[in-house]
Amino acid sequence: MSSESHPENLGKMNVSELKRKIMDLVARSDQSVLQLRQKLEFRAESEHLEQALEWAQKQTWFAPSEQLSKKVSDQLARRGQGLHKINQKLKSLGLNPATGSDDAELEKAKLFFNSKWAQTLAKLNFNDLEFNEKQKLKAKIIRSFISRGFEDHIFNEVLKTELQVGSYDHEEY
Repeated sequence: MSSESHPENLGKMNVSELKRKIMDLVARSDQSVLQLRQKLEFRAESEHLEQALEWAQKQTWFAPSEQLSKKVSDQLARRGQGLHKINQKLKSLGLNPATGSDDAELEKAKLFFNSKWAQTLAKLNFNDLEFNEKQKLKAKIIRSFISRGFEDHIFNEVLKTELQVGSYDHEEY
C-alpha cells in the first residue's frame, strides 16, 4: 500500500505540487523561506516541503534576505511604524533586524504625533486641562506610540518638545 493512500496523507501535497505552489506564491510577492514554510507546512509532509524549498532556492527564486529585509522595513517605515515594530515583523519572517538612527525615528514619531494628536490637543487646549484629564490623555498618547513600535526615549522626546512635559515611564500606563 503506498503512503499516499493512508488517511493521514489525504489532502497533502506532493513535491511537484509544492513546487508549483511555491512558484505561485513567489510570483505574487517576495517571500522569505520561513514565510513559505509556515504557509505550506500544514499542507505537506515536512520532507517533501524541504525538498521543494531546497529546489526553489537552487532556482534562486528567493530575494536575498538583506534585500527582502530592507523592502519590508521600508514599507513599514513609510506607514509610520517604529523600529521596534519593524524588527518584530522582520523576526516573524525569519529576517535580520533593521537598524535605524534615532534622528529618523524621532522624525517619524513627530510626524505621527502631528498627524494623530496635534489637532486634538489644539482643540482641547492641553495646558488648561485638569491634572487627571492630562494624565489620561498622556497615557492614551503613550499607548498609541507603543502600539506603533516606538521606543520609550523616542516618544519621551516628542512629548517633551510637543507638550512641554517631562519624560514618562510607559510601565505606569
